Amino acid sequence: MKKLVTLTMLAVLVSFAVPASADYLTNGNFEATPFDSSWTNAGTPQNIVHRGLTATGLDATGTQAVYMVAPSAATGFYQNVSGVPLQWQLDFVFAAADSGDNTTRSLNLAVRHAGTSNQINIKLDGDGYLWTYDQGPGWRQISSTTAASFSVDANSDNDFEDAGDTLNVHSLRIVGTYGATPTYDVYLSAANSTTLTLIGDDLAHFQGGNPSSTETPVMVSFITGTGVLGSNYVIDNVSLTPEPATMALLMLGLPLALRRRRK
Repeated sequence: MKKLVTLTMLAVLVSFAVPASADYLTNGNFEATPFDSSWTNAGTPQNIVHRGLTATGLDATGTQAVYMVAPSAATGFYQNVSGVPLQWQLDFVFAAADSGDNTTRSLNLAVRHAGTSNQINIKLDGDGYLWTYDQGPGWRQISSTTAASFSVDANSDNDFEDAGDTLNVHSLRIVGTYGATPTYDVYLSAANSTTLTLIGDDLAHFQGGNPSSTETPVMVSFITGTGVLGSNYVIDNVSLTPEPATMALLMLGLPLALRRRRK
């Protein structure tokens, strides 16, 4: 009977610690109708539907992703979130056209924090390298050895789906470890691969200053056309979840507690 009570109490604790829906974003796979439901467009966006992506290429016919058309002025495509824990993980896949050189940007992602305007700001330059903005020094290259491969829209019809096009899909992951000293790790896959490689470890690069010990993400935003030459890109399967190790530790408490009761 005591074992049953312990089991029930731990199950309740885990249910409170981890939300029933582990993803804090809604419609991150863009399969809703319309495709951009739950997301907000800022500026004058030209976002259109693209066939869905997987980590290794195109998804099945009829699936949906978002094709971000770079305009002449800055636009944003974002979603507000709440309840994100101090340890979190952001994942998505993308395919990007070449924007030119390392002074330009293609993919541009911002993760804004609660209470202040500080944020993680990551861009993909025209050489295929990822950069992050650090208040004070400015843009800092995350890795000088790992670059993304660009996709090519050969017939200029705003997609990477056609027989003559080149599609290079990359997976990008950001793992935040916040609290007293907020940091994050950045992972990138090779083109059309499911294997992620750590390219930035324990980064403390934040635009607008470091978040406080209690701040967590409140907005995920994809940006195009920020006053410099940009290029088009596709995003899909965007998710923001508790960092898996945090969930595992919560679940590990269950068998450990039971073992203590047996002794």
